[in-house]
Amino acid sequence: MSKTQNLTEFHAWLVRELNKRSWSRQTLSERAGVYPSVIAKIWNGEVGLGPDVARKIAAALSVSQVQVFRLAGLIDEDVLGDEVDLGEIRRGLAQITDPGDRERVLSMVAAAIWAAAGVRGDAVVGQPVKPGTDDTPKDM
Repeated sequence: MSKTQNLTEFHAWLVRELNKRSWSRQTLSERAGVYPSVIAKIWNGEVGLGPDVARKIAAALSVSQVQVFRLAGLIDEDVLGDEVDLGEIRRGLAQITDPGDRERVLSMVAAAIWAAAGVRGDAVVGQPVKPGTDDTPKDM
């Protein structure tokens, strides 16, 4: 899927999610803890969605990070390979009762996925930053 298709699909989904909640972009910005200018740039298709903002939007909307990452084109099932069973990971995480431990495991899983994709997971806006580059977004 192309970058434009990802942005279009993500935008359509985001419009539906905000409408369901009767939220404005400002409300999303406040609840996600993301600058309104970043939400506006994503909304207008000026920049892609980075992993940090994707996580914040997922939390604000109480939806799966994986869902947001897929819709935004940040993760592709092909990257995970056939040997990874997300259901098995989910079942394993459900057995971890300590929230701190669960968060650490989720962080490790996310880092492994980003490493497999060759993407640095700390990009904030725009396309994810490839390792070894200094193309860190300057917007925030």
